[in-house]
Amino acid sequence: MDQTEISVWAAVISAAAAAITVPISFYAILRQRKFERTQQLLNERLIEQSDREEIESAKANLRATSIGLGSSKHKIRISNVGPATAKNVRLVVPDENTVLIKSDFEAKFPLDVMERHEAVDLIATVSMGTAPKQPIELVWDDGHGENRSKKIEVVVF
Repeated sequence: MDQTEISVWAAVISAAAAAITVPISFYAILRQRKFERTQQLLNERLIEQSDREEIESAKANLRATSIGLGSSKHKIRISNVGPATAKNVRLVVPDENTVLIKSDFEAKFPLDVMERHEAVDLIATVSMGTAPKQPIELVWDDGHGENRSKKIEVVVF
């Protein structure tokens, strides 16, 4: 083999290698772009989730439950089950609520602060003619807003 033939074969091999590497490079670029789009989408979702968690962590969540202590003795427990502190907690008791003792809840509410997992018990009296569902409304302020409210029908047994 002379020098010319070696040069020709070297050129053919170089062209074949280039022909193979161009599609491989193109495929790698497409895969990289797809990966970057997926990564961008995941980053956006993580940011949205983080924002939602931040909003939720600023919310207090108040609830009222009935606790039976005997045949006619009950208490209504107002508790904060949310992750944030509730401030200026007020209890609105409509006239149709006949179980709560007015002097008891007026002495305990409004509360300046109700920490997470804190609870307040109110005395409730239940008789034969008492309606099983007793409406109350809880109103409070927290890191998510002011005058947030929840209307609850407490079931007394």
